[in-house]
Amino acid sequence: MYYAERMRPRIHSSLSFLIITAGLLSLETAFGMQSFLDVPVGHRAFDAFQDLSARDILQGYDDGTAKPEKLVNRAEAAKIIVKPVTFDDQLKENFTQDYDDVSSAVWYFPYVARAFHILKIIDGPPQTTVFHGERTVIRAELLKMMLLANNADITLDNDIHLPIAIDVNNPDEWFYPYMRFALSAGMITPQDDGLLHPEKELTREDTALLLYNFYRYREKKGNQELVSRAENAIFYILNALAEEDLDSAEISATQALLSARGTLRSSIPNFSHRKHTSDF
Repeated sequence: MYYAERMRPRIHSSLSFLIITAGLLSLETAFGMQSFLDVPVGHRAFDAFQDLSARDILQGYDDGTAKPEKLVNRAEAAKIIVKPVTFDDQLKENFTQDYDDVSSAVWYFPYVARAFHILKIIDGPPQTTVFHGERTVIRAELLKMMLLANNADITLDNDIHLPIAIDVNNPDEWFYPYMRFALSAGMITPQDDGLLHPEKELTREDTALLLYNFYRYREKKGNQELVSRAENAIFYILNALAEEDLDSAEISATQALLSARGTLRSSIPNFSHRKHTSDF
């Protein structure tokens, strides 16, 4: 009896500790456990890295970091885009060596080969015989590969042939339809300088945000952001008209229209953003 009485406070103390610990773990789970040491809660790409890590699309390094500021080269981009839409055994298929600078022995060969032969998201022979895997990928290139690999229907707004930003003003540019789709999907937004920067060299953070925003749009989770972007564009229209800047007003009007369309598509339960073709 004496032993039981002596132990009771310790038992109560232990139970309290366990309850408090469980509560803290529940809160941590509710708000998202930090997967990478250098992408803490509050980081602008925290949700993106958490989501893509859970999808097994972006992994960290051995030291527990994600290195969000590290530039992404074209070889890495090929893997990031191809892996989610490819079964492991499909990467073991025998492909020809089509690029002079991509040996069949390098780690990214199966991703590049599949990107060219099966997904058809990059150019190869006869247009080009070099891949330049070491070059940093730019926004326009990544958008093209990402949208084509996921069979996104970039023709949805083919009736729009207007400037969508100061630096994306020519509908005949190869990257125009991809930038237009990305704008309507809320994947990209004009910067303070009014530019969309299709030529921007991408970091891992940039890449994570583009992928994350695309998945949110496809899964109909980004409606409120699209509504806010449409409202902001209308605000810019009024400012531009007040300053008699008709060119800027036209660009903002096009951005508002694309954001509104993206919002509508994300609100329709059975609307598909994919082309009506067979899956790969």
